[in-house]
Amino acid sequence: MFEDLPTELTELILMKLSMRDAFKASTVSKNWIQAWNSTPKLVLDDENFMRFDNNYESMFIEFAERVLSSHKSPILQFHLSTRIENKMKINRWLFFSMRYNKIKELHLEVRYARKYKVPQRLFSCHELVHLKLVKCKLTPPQDFKGYKDLVLPSLRDMKLETVKLSLPTLPPDSITNLVSECHQLKKLDVMIHYPDYQEIQIVSTSLQSLKIGRCYSHLHLACPQLIDASIYIDTDLYYWDSVSSCSRLRKEQQLSLKELEYRQTKVTLPVAFNHLEKLSLETKADLEEIALAEADIINLKHKISDLRGQLSHQARRTDGDRQYCYCRSN
Repeated sequence: MFEDLPTELTELILMKLSMRDAFKASTVSKNWIQAWNSTPKLVLDDENFMRFDNNYESMFIEFAERVLSSHKSPILQFHLSTRIENKMKINRWLFFSMRYNKIKELHLEVRYARKYKVPQRLFSCHELVHLKLVKCKLTPPQDFKGYKDLVLPSLRDMKLETVKLSLPTLPPDSITNLVSECHQLKKLDVMIHYPDYQEIQIVSTSLQSLKIGRCYSHLHLACPQLIDASIYIDTDLYYWDSVSSCSRLRKEQQLSLKELEYRQTKVTLPVAFNHLEKLSLETKADLEEIALAEADIINLKHKISDLRGQLSHQARRTDGDRQYCYCRSN
């Protein structure tokens, strides 16, 4: 019965199973073995091993080696989530996934104490569309202009979560270069550890959605296609004043500023946000200060071309002492 299944259906079934179960299922018949060896998506997660055996690390390494050694076709999607501290093995698995230079989606999470340094081979994956790095250390080429092959021309979606940009050798404009050289990038979600930076610049002619999980310093944006923005700010509100050239926050979209330390700086928006219809603010200020912030925001309605009617607004308590203010047009 299993021999008669179409190859496409066999591959689909294998992709729906956990990697461990899929590997076992591939022994059912010769056709299943062939389908397994050519499946375009591989997911390696040591969580499935930790629950069964105290010696999970060696078991996981052995399993991963067996899986990859039997795989013969280009890998289009590769997900690796692990706690092992064997950098040589992780490098080997990553290089294996990139060997045909056809990879389109890469998710990498390395959960040990010292952050894993992502090899620069990543920047030669010209067909990579989706990139997610968690708890890693990233060192982009210092000068993209001098490394014509080290770019990500197809990248559209990048998420960097608890990622450390290598310091002190990394120049301050490296994040700028990294984003600006990804010419197809539409969505950027970052929580990057760079508290020593005095100024962060996000420059992109293609970026439409931006989420910054933590911003320690001055933030400059030059993203003319930006539609949605959500920014978590650790410092005074005036750091936001340097935002510029984000002229396409369209109607029915929103700008979200979170964890603002509202002090004596007024809530102001650059005139460049001329299509903004929704604004949400989250702050630790008390209700009286939020009321002042709301009044300041309402006074902006004449400066923003697409705001029609009277702004509605409210202030309410959220978790702990945090306050939340949400404003939108009627």
